[in-house]
Amino acid sequence: MIDVQRLRILRTVAEHGSFNRAAAVLRLTPSAVSQQVAALERSLGAQVVARSTRGVTLTRAGQIMVGAAESVAAELEHAQQQVAELSTGRTQLTVATFTSGGRLMLPAALTRLMAAHPRTVVHVREGEPEDTLPLVRQGAVDVALAGHDALDLAELAAEPWVLGCLKTEAYLRRYAEHAGFDPEVRGTTTDYFFARSLVAAGMGISLIPSIALAPEIPGLCTVPIKSPGPIRHIGVATISGRDRPHVMTLIRSLREQAMQHNGR
Repeated sequence: MIDVQRLRILRTVAEHGSFNRAAAVLRLTPSAVSQQVAALERSLGAQVVARSTRGVTLTRAGQIMVGAAESVAAELEHAQQQVAELSTGRTQLTVATFTSGGRLMLPAALTRLMAAHPRTVVHVREGEPEDTLPLVRQGAVDVALAGHDALDLAELAAEPWVLGCLKTEAYLRRYAEHAGFDPEVRGTTTDYFFARSLVAAGMGISLIPSIALAPEIPGLCTVPIKSPGPIRHIGVATISGRDRPHVMTLIRSLREQAMQHNGR
């Protein structure tokens, strides 16, 4: 049986990069943190961190366990919210947003949300995506607005690809050559929806024409390739696989606001 507290300690070590810094956050001694991580390794039969004079880094086993730790934390947070809702009859929803996105899209979206779900208590947290997206994985935030500039193709050099047709692969290889890398293509299909389904399954990323982005697949995010003029992409992050009508209402309202501001 894996100890949940040891998973929490490992996650903190991974976040801060050393036993000393993790110990300060957890209010433990560095020795106690090291001992808990070592005990986790013994229970797993695998090394989860690589220790050096410069700190610690996660092994592949450690990365898997940190992912599990984030899932466990999110589920516990969700369960705690559900129990609280049983006694109050009110649903709690925490939304995180960066400033400009919140100012542009959130007020009208929240108005629609409250009209559809009047017993929802909404909390808004301001923060940059690099700070708020981890909170979604941890269950501390239900929905996070995240802005991302259009990507330069060279930024995707290390990513595996799944493509929707042979012509798209030819385009990708041509432009990747100009960007200075040879793409690793793990799958080529004859159907863009199938390609996007493989992306949703975690096989890689894909190059998809805008007209082939429908119907939507839950959990997928589209980011444009950078053109001469920068493009602002705003996405929404939440934990999938749960029946939460108030969250889906908010996401639909945010999408409507984005479409209005795009002039569609």
